[in-house]
Amino acid sequence: MPLSADRWRSRVDVPVMVGLTLVALGLAWYFRTVLVTSDPWHYAMAALDFGNHEWIPSGLTRWGIIVPLIPVAAVFGQTLPTFYAFAFLATAIVVPVVYVLARWVGPTTVAALTVVTFIAMPLTFINLSRGYPDLMAVALNGLTLILVLRARDTDRVGPLLLAGLVAGWAFEVRETTVFTWPIFAVLIWGLSRRWLGYAAVLVGLVPWAVLDLGLSWLTLGDPLAKWHVLTGSDLNDSTSPLDGAYLGQQRWWYLARLPVAMAQEPWGWVLLVVAALGILGGLILRGRVGLYVIWVLFPAMLLVLQAGVIDPQHPSVRVDVPRYWLAFLPGLTISAVALCAAAASRIRLPGWVGAAVLAAVVVVPGVRFASTEPTFHPNSGQLPYEVVQNLPAGPQIYTDGRTLRILPAYRGATDLDFRDFTRKGGRPRSGQYVLIFSDTDETCEFCKLDYDLWKAEGNALPLADYRLVWESTDGKARLYQVP
Repeated sequence: MPLSADRWRSRVDVPVMVGLTLVALGLAWYFRTVLVTSDPWHYAMAALDFGNHEWIPSGLTRWGIIVPLIPVAAVFGQTLPTFYAFAFLATAIVVPVVYVLARWVGPTTVAALTVVTFIAMPLTFINLSRGYPDLMAVALNGLTLILVLRARDTDRVGPLLLAGLVAGWAFEVRETTVFTWPIFAVLIWGLSRRWLGYAAVLVGLVPWAVLDLGLSWLTLGDPLAKWHVLTGSDLNDSTSPLDGAYLGQQRWWYLARLPVAMAQEPWGWVLLVVAALGILGGLILRGRVGLYVIWVLFPAMLLVLQAGVIDPQHPSVRVDVPRYWLAFLPGLTISAVALCAAAASRIRLPGWVGAAVLAAVVVVPGVRFASTEPTFHPNSGQLPYEVVQNLPAGPQIYTDGRTLRILPAYRGATDLDFRDFTRKGGRPRSGQYVLIFSDTDETCEFCKLDYDLWKAEGNALPLADYRLVWESTDGKARLYQVP
């Protein structure tokens, strides 16, 4: 039987939880990726230029990201802290959430190994510093689950007010979190004062509803902007060639796409092993472990249905985007580790031995991933700093549109005049400079993609005719001067 919510803490739980959180933040900082130039960049820019920044409405209605970044942007401006703040806040929340949920079904050592397994998963590790909404959404969803379980186990209504506030924040970070709310409703039904409990959650949701309607009206001129975006989403309207390749498939293709996409990732076998063990753990152990697996199934089913199963001609999202899978990773990881711990106990070994075996299975490929994946930059991502420190101040410097976005955050007080030769079609003239950044690998994956797509359209710069004036120590950035 799982421990009740009021018995999980011991003297070591809080320091262990704090220690794990600090370690995770340290790893995320040391291995942080170069600034992501897509959605996370837009969120930060929306905070920097609140109310005036132009972007697709789906991004501008995520007030749960933009609003917390406004004071950060006011203090730090267009510098790295503003762009990384949300990612590190998400990491600081998700680690204790996973620990508490795991601690409710196992001892301290097993809960700690659960966190290690979760953080070491390449899917989690790469998203610790990227600033997408997915990690924060699942962290807040898990926190809501903790509060609702606390309310049910103690038959108190108070935690449900906080649960409503947290659930509202999660919805404003990533709208699909609403599809796990039926789990919360079923748990609240177990309260003796269930209707008062539902009312408390609704009261907690009200501030976010008012904020959403008000800010959408003031900044976008449409109080129902979020609703219009959600109901109008269709990949057929996308201009991305990556989305185009996803369209036009049969329903069975979309139905089978999730496990196939997982298997195609270099680290996908680890995810499939944890998923299989997690589902099996829910079926065998049941109880609260089974509840965590049900928590997994809601977003997983929603994703598959949205991604082409309901309407193959008009999918609203892609199921093969790895970061979307974060929504069901904590529950699967907790269940998988619990199953391994239980299996060890059955053969008269300490439960932590089974948990440690699974952790080792995940940590080894996780370490290999962190040490070989080109998007990681140990020691604070020196390449962007090296680039801006070696650019000449004064003359115009042409680069691709994505590199153009991120270098200002790294440049400090350096006076540099960046120009775009891809999206705006600017052409460098004699005496001006051209920066080619991250075209040899995916150090900045969107920079490389932007440059590659531009070349695929038949465009090219006569780099062979230009004079190479500087090259980074690893050859991933080169500066040319036009003769």
